[in-house]
Amino acid sequence: EIRGKSKTITKADFVIDGSRVMCRRVIACKFNEYFASLAYNLNQEILANCGLPIAETVSFEEYLSKSVKNSIFLRDTDPEEIIEIINDFKTGKASDIPICVLKRSAKLISVPLSRLYNNCMHKGEFPNAFKTGKITPVFKKGNKECIENYRPVSILPVFGKVFEKIIYKRLYSFLSSNGVLHDQKIWFQKRPFNYPCPSQISE
Repeated sequence: EIRGKSKTITKADFVIDGSRVMCRRVIACKFNEYFASLAYNLNQEILANCGLPIAETVSFEEYLSKSVKNSIFLRDTDPEEIIEIINDFKTGKASDIPICVLKRSAKLISVPLSRLYNNCMHKGEFPNAFKTGKITPVFKKGNKECIENYRPVSILPVFGKVFEKIIYKRLYSFLSSNGVLHDQKIWFQKRPFNYPCPSQISE
């Protein structure tokens, strides 16, 4: 189930290079080749059109904050923090494990998860299993037999997202308390919903 919508069954056959293909391995490889080529093809198209006009911007050094002598310390997490993070997830979001199931079992899994995350922080590791996403082809419009009429949707492991939020809270606390975040780095800071967004528009 993706974002609360009913799951549709992907076609068993596709027309690839003028031939009808039913082998799932071949179809998966062709989807992978097509999705991997999207960024490259878009870049080539932009370069062929003389690139994008880029306005002059200030040097990145203008956004660098003062040096910080303090060292960051990642404090251990606990079951209460994990439960709070899980409860903040929106139920309708895409996930490898249904969010509603995760919320109902939060109290049961929070203890072993806290031990896992604390062990990862002590070792300075982010498990590879948390980095592996599942790519699902989602039909857009047109002929369902054409691979080009599908777009990729990546779903990352939800336990990796929980760990990311744990790390984020500690990084944000350290950076904000030491005055490292620049005023214009609003994307990394907590702001009210109606906070004005500074932007620069150039023709």
